[in-house]
Amino acid sequence: MNTQPEQWLIAGRRHLSTAIRRIDQSNKRRFFAVIIALTPLIVFTKWFAVLHGIFTYDDLDLIAVVRTVPLGQSLLMMHGDVPLPLCRIFFEVMYSLFGVTEFYWNLYFLLLIGAVNITAVALLAALGTNLIILSLFYLTTISASVWSYTAVGYYSMSIYSQIGLLGLIGVLGIALWRNGGSANYKWLSLAASALPPFIHPSGAYVPVAVAGVAYFTEFAQPGGSRSPFAMFDASLRWLTIGLITILVIFASFFVTVQGHSGPFLSMAHNPLTAAALLRSLYALLTQGMALELLRPLIPRLLSRVDLAAQGVAALILTCVLVVISLRKLEGPQRWNYLALLVPALANIVVVSFGRRLTGVEEVVNTLGKYNSFSYLWFAISTFYLVGCLASKIPWRWQRIAAAAALTLAAVLFVAYARQANRYATEAVARTRQMNDLLATFGDYAAQTAPRPLRIPTLDGAFIFPDHRLLAFYNLVSYRPFFKSFDTRLTLLRNAAMQQRGLDDATLVSSLRQATDPEFLQAMTKDERLRALYFGGVELEPSPNLLSGGEPLSLVESRLEQADVIHRDVHSISFATRGGATLMLRKDEWDPEQDHVLSMHVDASPDTPRPDGKAVLIVSFEGRLPISYEPNSLSWAPDVHELSVDLLQLYSYSLNDRVSNLILRFPRAGRYSVSNIRFAR
Repeated sequence: MNTQPEQWLIAGRRHLSTAIRRIDQSNKRRFFAVIIALTPLIVFTKWFAVLHGIFTYDDLDLIAVVRTVPLGQSLLMMHGDVPLPLCRIFFEVMYSLFGVTEFYWNLYFLLLIGAVNITAVALLAALGTNLIILSLFYLTTISASVWSYTAVGYYSMSIYSQIGLLGLIGVLGIALWRNGGSANYKWLSLAASALPPFIHPSGAYVPVAVAGVAYFTEFAQPGGSRSPFAMFDASLRWLTIGLITILVIFASFFVTVQGHSGPFLSMAHNPLTAAALLRSLYALLTQGMALELLRPLIPRLLSRVDLAAQGVAALILTCVLVVISLRKLEGPQRWNYLALLVPALANIVVVSFGRRLTGVEEVVNTLGKYNSFSYLWFAISTFYLVGCLASKIPWRWQRIAAAAALTLAAVLFVAYARQANRYATEAVARTRQMNDLLATFGDYAAQTAPRPLRIPTLDGAFIFPDHRLLAFYNLVSYRPFFKSFDTRLTLLRNAAMQQRGLDDATLVSSLRQATDPEFLQAMTKDERLRALYFGGVELEPSPNLLSGGEPLSLVESRLEQADVIHRDVHSISFATRGGATLMLRKDEWDPEQDHVLSMHVDASPDTPRPDGKAVLIVSFEGRLPISYEPNSLSWAPDVHELSVDLLQLYSYSLNDRVSNLILRFPRAGRYSVSNIRFAR
């Protein structure tokens, strides 16, 4: 005889089973039950850290265009190698409404990723997937690593999620129409397909995906056409014409804009060849789709093999599951499954054509940039397949399998939630670094208020050493954040300094004369300003820059910590154990008169740097009362003609007189230097 607690347990299980079966009788009930029960769990996901996100990378470029270029003109501008007209409009609207207040941008991004996952659940629910499979799908997708890139902000990347959301809405419209809904859902699908290509050209996969889903689901309809021309039957004719029209308009726009903007898709990682396309497709299939979906299992089972082998194993396992499953499904279910595969395949074809990835590392290390929606569509199709198979299992075994699956999913999700969230850590650290940069200039601006400010801009190479999460963006990119003093700020640059993104800076012929004298004094006293402007940086030679004047005589140039092998008027060869110094010029001179240093160098270091580049150190002194940090010049071993403009160094261009120009060779080896010129 059962005790009272046992009776309560049995009754509770009975009531729970009854409730689940009652909810499972309606697509709408299933959807709302899953969303209400599981959506709060997003607070444990990695991408929820977007609440700490800030502007970064391309965000700064897009905001700079909003600030400096009229909207109509910007619609035809290229970003990288593609036009982004609707993305430009989106950034214009967001900037007009919220400025650069990250809270609103973070909230938008969080809601967008949430909407993507919820719409994916709605699509599976519309296809009749049962409650348990729907719950497993939702848990799997919200915890997928493909959303990780959103955690640091990077709002420009949200265009891919916008495209993905519209694609999901388009296919959802087809599914609802096929399941007896209004014919107006077809026009919803058409409208959702019209926007993505103009957000980003990769969005061209959406009209193709919607067309593919509409085409294959026609075969799943009782009495549906089996003709290859089914898309032109009465029920689909105008949808087909609309989708073709969208693609034709987009192609015309893209070719017209691209034709006036340089090489076609110039940012692709490989030349456009069949081999490059196949390599990219393979990487996305194995790593971006199969292994990503099975990531909770395959890496644990095959932890001793590399990612490439894990990807192959995941693809083989997936293919075996699909082949076995398709044999057990009914005809309409097979066609629906194939229909759901179309968006995933269309996506990886478009990505491979546009970027031509070089291997699995580019899929894994980009945190979902290239495979987030091929993964999501692949997950949708796979869970639909599993749901179809589950419906064939007797109810008793369904309960056992469901309990086991939910238990395993719960354990994996708890393990996932307990992992350290490095994306949140990085977002917080990036915020701290940006605030430190902004505070340095904000404090100086407060001291000088309300006077106008004329100060040098700051090239990315000078910001990066102490703010490594901010990359190589110029100080101009951070002007939107100088809210309290941007209107009285003029940022100055000379022709030698960083060129990219400087529409918001004023080009001057003499940086030292144009800069406020008060700022020069402040830099000699303010440790933070001094570290930013006068710290040592790594320079790269300019291939098209040539110094005028005659070659310097090296007959009497002082060479220390080296053994001379050969010396004549314009060349010197030597061996060193490291630290050799060559004095080029000792007297004082005007830095604006002599600033381009060029030479021929043959370098054979005993131990090259890890990146394979050779390096030398350029140092000098000046009249400004500061510590003169050495600056390195690095170059590839197959390059021998080096030219560098020292006016890009603030410690050089802000001085009225400099002296003691020295080259130092820090690594042991043999070097030959000749034809050294130093002039304008």
